[in-house]
Amino acid sequence: MVVDFANMNPQDAARAFRSRGISRPRGPAPGRSRTYGTWHNEEDSRPVPANGSLLGDHRINGNYSPEIRFAVGEQYDFMQAVAFDTVRKTPGGAYAVKWRSIPTATGYFATAMGQGDGQNDMVTWSSSEVQEMGQALMDYIPPAEVERLIREKVVIPPQTTDCTVPAGIFKGEASMLNFIAYGNELNLVHPPRPLDIKLPWEQEWAVKLRLKSTAMTMLSEREGGGRRPRSSSRERERERPPEQSAQPQSRPEIPPPIQDDPPRGSAPSDAAQEGLKALRGILRF
Repeated sequence: MVVDFANMNPQDAARAFRSRGISRPRGPAPGRSRTYGTWHNEEDSRPVPANGSLLGDHRINGNYSPEIRFAVGEQYDFMQAVAFDTVRKTPGGAYAVKWRSIPTATGYFATAMGQGDGQNDMVTWSSSEVQEMGQALMDYIPPAEVERLIREKVVIPPQTTDCTVPAGIFKGEASMLNFIAYGNELNLVHPPRPLDIKLPWEQEWAVKLRLKSTAMTMLSEREGGGRRPRSSSRERERERPPEQSAQPQSRPEIPPPIQDDPPRGSAPSDAAQEGLKALRGILRF
């Protein structure tokens, strides 16, 4: 799909930036959550150790929230870091991208961006088998949505550990691949819902824990894949001294309960702006 921003009309934009309606999670935020809190923060910036784990009992206590106690099982622990094999070119000039299986992943998705034929031409690619820009898919997606997108051949099934970026679409040597492994979601509410649905149910707190693992790597024209792939944050933690460890990519989110946005598609009038956002969002350094 060729996009000419100088001559694009709303109908062309809608066709070019076609995407599926996705039920996307919307977490707490200062503007809409009166009791919003976050960690790490300026008062407590202690990092999670490189060998940190979410397994076991947790206690959250604050001066504006109830005491929250819950347990996390093995399937909801931090996901493994994304680890790529060396990206190699096939005899036909395509890029063979392979990664190690992540046991708790529910699916995978990848996008790539690089230079086209001209200096001002930008090319984007996604691992979807059908047309999909993918701007809404490079963040956490709930397991039920991931299953639906796998059926629609948009998301890569968790059993698959390779994909191919076609030959000839990128002309420069600075093409970047963005990758995400979707994970599980844990939802807890206290007190539990009564067995008798006619009884009143007054929730004191709710916990929603969502997991993902992300990484980038270069697609190089040189044989052997060019420079060393950029690892995910959990992998980089293991490479740094403890005092320089990066923040983990998954953590419990504190109430109020989170509501998912309804499935949404791109309106024609907004499609060009969404496309620009996608191009900016796909390439993350």
